[in-house]
Amino acid sequence: ALHFDWAGARRRVRMASFDMRQEVDSWNECLAMTSGETNAVCEIFVCGTKKVTLSALTSLICHEALHNLARRTRQGNPFLSEDTEHVGMALLGDPQLVHMVD
Repeated sequence: ALHFDWAGARRRVRMASFDMRQEVDSWNECLAMTSGETNAVCEIFVCGTKKVTLSALTSLICHEALHNLARRTRQGNPFLSEDTEHVGMALLGDPQLVHMVD
């Protein structure tokens, strides 16, 4: 069984921030990421030095908010792997990942 932490996802979206000085990442391989000391307290960061459209920014933030949304209810590690999350996102139609289901 899974629990969906919608409140946590909304919090990550509200608290999302731009990394204008490359303090979080060099942004050579992505435009946004979820990062934090643990999955339970992660935050969304977006590259603040590359131009993206509003539509792309919306897609990036929505994608990152889906990370750590679904959690196992059984004992042990409640978090799904990033690969498993990405398969689920692709099946839901995430425009960044739809190529995975082809």
